[in-house]
Amino acid sequence: MFLYGDEIIYKCDQDKIPQDDNMISTQSSICGADGQWTVAPLRCANKCDATFHITDSSAEEEKCGYVTTGNYPEVYQSDDECYWIIHDQRSVSPSSINYKFRDLQLDYNSVFQLSCQKDQVFTFYSQAENGDGENVKDGSSGICDYESSGILSKSKGMTVKLEEVKESNSSYVEFQFIADAQLENHGILIEWWSAEMTEEDRPAGCLYNGTLAVKAQANDHMFGIIYDSYHGIYICILIAIILFLIYKLIVTCYQRLNAKDAEYPEIDESEESESDSDDESDILDQYDLDQDEDDVDDFSLLTLLEMKANRTELGTAVEKLTQEIDTLENFDDVKPEEVKPDLSNSRRMSNVNKIHSK
Repeated sequence: MFLYGDEIIYKCDQDKIPQDDNMISTQSSICGADGQWTVAPLRCANKCDATFHITDSSAEEEKCGYVTTGNYPEVYQSDDECYWIIHDQRSVSPSSINYKFRDLQLDYNSVFQLSCQKDQVFTFYSQAENGDGENVKDGSSGICDYESSGILSKSKGMTVKLEEVKESNSSYVEFQFIADAQLENHGILIEWWSAEMTEEDRPAGCLYNGTLAVKAQANDHMFGIIYDSYHGIYICILIAIILFLIYKLIVTCYQRLNAKDAEYPEIDESEESESDSDDESDILDQYDLDQDEDDVDDFSLLTLLEMKANRTELGTAVEKLTQEIDTLENFDDVKPEEVKPDLSNSRRMSNVNKIHSK
């Protein structure tokens, strides 16, 4: 809580400057009797920030230019941020913006990454709609390296081709450069111009005539080699773990199948045939095999005929037995009142008894 007469001193950080040109880097504000401060809070901006407005009265030299990170072509600072805005605000037929990356050297990203994880630059073709006046990155990945040919080239989504002219789809383009607190590099150089003029017709003041930063090959950089080696070892270990788990799964399934086969063994047809042949050999051993082949054939024929006859007799006996069983079952099902005495048989028996009595 602040009281009447309290004072607050506003000051920009060391790597920032007042956003308004007429403001100093340090200023004080006093709490008035009405509870209001005498001076609004100081608005600070990054030293590398730049805004370019193209108006109806703009000269040709004001319709093009270039932007760089701080200290370019030297190394930029850690945690550095740069916001570059180019806006054609002409009332009649505003033009789109052409631009190209002439240099892009940021913190190293591994070839195994699919998106930028460290220092990167974002590109927007529309003005911010939030209250802070800054575009929201929506979690999307920016650009962090230039395209290069090779076996281990980086993902297209995180690279840009140097010296390739690109055109915005509106009269507004914004670049946001964000650096982390780790390694640094030489930074970014972007040239831009209004689409109504050609690249060759740009005034000399719009071109960067300084020295370009020396490009250090990332693969030759010790950190890059260690970084890629770390990711390569990590991927190899992950693949090895997956293969080991697959091997264990196959072994477990194989062991379960063997246990099931041991519990329910299958009959081997070859063993069954061998047992049948052994039985036949035992039967043949009971006879003299030294006799002539004709005697053996006759004996085999007689044996088969006897077996057939025995089978026929056995079938007949089984059939008779079945009929007798059916007769007995039918007799049990008949009711006592349904059984009537055979008078003819009784008369015959009485006649027989008379004859015997005489």
